[in-house]
Amino acid sequence: MVIRGAEVNDQVAGRWLRIVVVVDAVVVLCAGVLTGIFSACELFAELACDRVIPRAFLATLPVTGAPYITVVSFVAFSALIYVSTGTNLIVLSQMFSMVWLAVMALFPVSLVLLRFSRPRLPRASRCSLLLVVGAIIVTLAITGGNIAIGPSIAG
Repeated sequence: MVIRGAEVNDQVAGRWLRIVVVVDAVVVLCAGVLTGIFSACELFAELACDRVIPRAFLATLPVTGAPYITVVSFVAFSALIYVSTGTNLIVLSQMFSMVWLAVMALFPVSLVLLRFSRPRLPRASRCSLLLVVGAIIVTLAITGGNIAIGPSIAG
């Protein structure tokens, strides 16, 4: 009887914990998508202001002021990436993790490159070279760990 009671308690805890995890995952996913849309809108607006892409990307909706062409383009690019993975969420998440790690690796790499230009820049460096190299090593270790877990990620 005690074992059966423990199973019931696990099922109850499992149910509410599952709900909490799903709600949290939905909130995080929505926040990530919203951040991506905002970033894409700003990027397209800046590119349109610099006349790299057509100025039509600056067109906004009269009621909300949202740049609709940019949002539609972001959704189209996202759908294209999803379709290019064969609608496989595992491949898509692996792609996302590797791209995220690559972007995070660009920060310390840019700091190293700034060190070479530092004499011509008006401000002194506030970050030690040891910390920057450490960040690069950590990023490479995480990338290597992801590739070791699933070698197909490298492709």
